[in-house]
Amino acid sequence: MDTTNERKAGALILSQISMFNEAVLLFGKTVEPEILGAIDKIVEDFCNANEWVGIYYFKDNKACYFGLKAWNRPKEPVEIDLLAKFSLDGAAQFYDYWTAVFYNVSIEGTEAGFIFAVDPKAFGGRNLWNNYAKNIDQEIIGKLESSGFKNQGKGGFFLPFHLDATLLASAYEDTSGIDFEHEAFDPIREALETIKANIDLFQSIISNGPLISP
Repeated sequence: MDTTNERKAGALILSQISMFNEAVLLFGKTVEPEILGAIDKIVEDFCNANEWVGIYYFKDNKACYFGLKAWNRPKEPVEIDLLAKFSLDGAAQFYDYWTAVFYNVSIEGTEAGFIFAVDPKAFGGRNLWNNYAKNIDQEIIGKLESSGFKNQGKGGFFLPFHLDATLLASAYEDTSGIDFEHEAFDPIREALETIKANIDLFQSIISNGPLISP
């Protein structure tokens, strides 16, 4: 936004401060938490149906990640400690609401999606893992890229998704609470299915790596 438009927008906000203040409070305290809670539920239900494990607390502390049971190394008092995982996340995000990121209209240009990454400590440390990642089978990388994953290097892959504002508004209108089964959330379900369809490729990446911690 250029300076002239910023000043005009600022003047509009100041002239309607009561409305803007109420809108920001409503969105931050009620609307977005419901959306994030619905996404947590979608991911959790998917993982339970496929007997995967994870943490589904994006609504409360922005943590939502999961992986195969075989990737888990539970140790007291931690029940979920994954050597590799898919996390709901995006690029560096400091100022935007997550809903704007999901809509792909964030000011920072952040894109939402699921990121695959490993815990380097389980593979001999960051240097050992990074050296291995440079030689991951190009056929595997090509298959993942053709499925929509973006190769981030160092064994990381990012699968973006975008939500539609009109559809999500429709899902929110239900007075009984946000409808997490609404088609507005289909892009998330489709992304999860894409991960499932390619899970053997990710397992191959892990199996061929310098795994030192079972």
